[in-house]
Amino acid sequence: MFGYYQLECEARLALDELKMKRNLPEGRARLTSFATATRSRRFELSARQAEQAITTEDTLAANNGSH
Repeated sequence: MFGYYQLECEARLALDELKMKRNLPEGRARLTSFATATRSRRFELSARQAEQAITTEDTLAANNGSH
């Protein structure tokens, strides 16, 4: 079971990151939800990756908006 959940996490993270990069409104909410869900199951690395994706996209958006 552990292996399947890890695969699910990897796929969900990739999909949610793509949605965030495409500026789809549900991208941020899904990544935030994903971070909460994975952290509650003690998948700290996955939670941090989701939070990093949010931070990275926020930084890119801020930098693009300032030019």
